[in-house]
This record gives sequence, C-alpha cells and structure tokens, in this order.
Amino acid sequence: MEVEFHDRTMRSWKFRYCYLRTSQSFAFRSGWSSFVKEKGLKVNDTISFFLCETKARVDDDNDDKGGLLVEGAKYYSCVGLHHFKKEYVQKEVDQAVKEKGDEVIMEEAAANPFPN
Repeated sequence: MEVEFHDRTMRSWKFRYCYLRTSQSFAFRSGWSSFVKEKGLKVNDTISFFLCETKARVDDDNDDKGGLLVEGAKYYSCVGLHHFKKEYVQKEVDQAVKEKGDEVIMEEAAANPFPN
C-alpha cells in the first residue's frame, strides 16, 4: 500500500508500505531511501508518525479563483524525529501486533504515537 506523510515543512513524502514474508516484518520500500538521505538519518535514529488534527478554517471564497483555502495544517508537523530506546519501540510494536493483529497497526500507530 502507498502511504503519504508530511514533514515539519509540510513537504509530502510517499512510501510504499508492505509486509516482507522473508523477515516477517513490515517495511517502507520505495521513497524511503530518499527520505533517509535528505533528512540525514543515521543508525539508531527513530522516526515517529503522528496523526495531525487541527481546527482548520475552510473558506469558500469565489473571489479567490473559486477555490477552497484551508488554513491551519501548515503550522503542524506530521512526521517528527525522536530518539526512543529501540527495545521500547519494538516491545510496543510486538504488543500491538499480538493484541490487534497486523491489519490495524497502521491506523493504531497513526492515532496513538509512541509516548516520549
């Protein structure tokens, strides 16, 4: 499946998210290496994904080329860099898979990011 995230500058990043049967794990495929290179990520860095909800104002202004203007989203970060202990993150992921199954992991991870 293709997933799309936005970083702090609201730049769009698209990754292919898939299950690897050989290692029995989930992974980001295409698009991921570009993100890693551009952000300067190193071994043991951890990426956190957050569901961003804002009280955005939507204006339907016909004077502005008849389009919709959405304000608010540009001020929030949807992808953040945090340093977590690897064991803690893996424990949380393993527990979520055990309790909920792998079908809902993406939704759960987006709705409930790992605590600091």
